[in-house]
Amino acid sequence: APRLRTVVPGPASIAAVDRLARHECPAITLRRDRRAKSLGAERQDPIVWRDAQGSNVRDVDGNVFVDMMSGFGVAVLGHRHPAVVAAVRDQQDHLLHAMGDVYPDATRIDLLEQLAAIAPGDLSVSILGLSGADSIDAAVKTAVLSTGRTGVLTFEGSYHGLALGVVALQGYKPEFTEPFAKIAHPDVRRLPYGAPADVIRAAMAAQDVGLVLVEPFLGR
Repeated sequence: APRLRTVVPGPASIAAVDRLARHECPAITLRRDRRAKSLGAERQDPIVWRDAQGSNVRDVDGNVFVDMMSGFGVAVLGHRHPAVVAAVRDQQDHLLHAMGDVYPDATRIDLLEQLAAIAPGDLSVSILGLSGADSIDAAVKTAVLSTGRTGVLTFEGSYHGLALGVVALQGYKPEFTEPFAKIAHPDVRRLPYGAPADVIRAAMAAQDVGLVLVEPFLGR
């Protein structure tokens, strides 16, 4: 259950963020002035996590919070779910690294087979990646190779990741894309999220559109 021992953020979190500010690029973690500007919030630091279990997160001051975002969806089963922890421990006991596309490992083959078994229709082939941006990058490449078309239709408010190859596709914040506009994807169309079907069909009719990206829900 939630439990507050200090003001939020507490002194240990503030001190930890001071240390972070000395070594981390300021574009990464929302801190003080940037946090206030971005979130319209009071000029303050975020809490610094110490550990988490289930839906609860404990910060370095000992305050306990409820994670309503499931760690951006990564912890949708709960933080440190016993089955996930057991699988990680089992994997580390016999193999931490294989040489990717040179030498496949048995666990990867098992995972691909399981994904194929639950995927709908004829979707039996997967590309495994490390992030959401990886998946979008793979989708763009696959669409271009399959259709010969480079145009991408996206929707306002969509995130899609900040890697250079996909940053132009996001509609979350213009300032994420603007500095890289000259070297980002040049052929992106963007519609309002929830646009009428006839508007979407008209945009898809363009001869160069080879991919439509839709997030099931908006946010980072």
